Amino acid sequence: MTGFEFLDYVARIFHIPAGKRTKRVKELLGLVGLVDAASRRIGGYSRGMRQRLGMAQALINQPEVLFLDEPVSALDPTGRKEVLDLIASLRGKCTVFMSTHILADVERVCDSIGIIDKGKMIVEAPQSELMGRFTIPAIEVEVIAGHEKDLEMWLKSQRSQSWIKNIQMEGTKARLTVKDLEKARKELFRTLNTTGLPVKRFEVVTPTLEDIFLQVINGVAK
Repeated sequence: MTGFEFLDYVARIFHIPAGKRTKRVKELLGLVGLVDAASRRIGGYSRGMRQRLGMAQALINQPEVLFLDEPVSALDPTGRKEVLDLIASLRGKCTVFMSTHILADVERVCDSIGIIDKGKMIVEAPQSELMGRFTIPAIEVEVIAGHEKDLEMWLKSQRSQSWIKNIQMEGTKARLTVKDLEKARKELFRTLNTTGLPVKRFEVVTPTLEDIFLQVINGVAK
């Protein structure tokens, strides 16, 4: 079958009348970006194109709720972007439940997030609320290559500060988890200027969804 024939076949299964059927199929081909490939046989479609065709199939009867299980698994970067853009375009048209272990994709397209551990829902909240609730103030400092020893020495001098909770160092980078972000920012700037450490990057970091996921899971494990 061609892409058009396949969607027309699915529309017939849902008993969509002939007049509406053609219009609906063309509308969906446009939505998933397959208008130019509508008359091509599906056997020649790329994996990303097949995923998008599958999305069109699922939407043929205008469902109020759509469940997607690992919708971008095994796709190349181009295919992943195409499918994620399509999912994002469904906002306001239907409620989409998406299950995936690729947390960057969740962060990109989901309004609300649920974290499941061992079959139990541990946290469920809007993404903005979740990010705010589990934000841990942290600052990353990166120095020019070759100054790792100098960075290590500077970090040792900061360990006694009461407003620092934790320090991690990897290569030329260090992450300092702090209690008072504003105080930490000012004091760290001051000491870095005093020591003359060649800083390449000084940044207040925002936690990723992966960071929050690990916080939640490790908290439950404890």
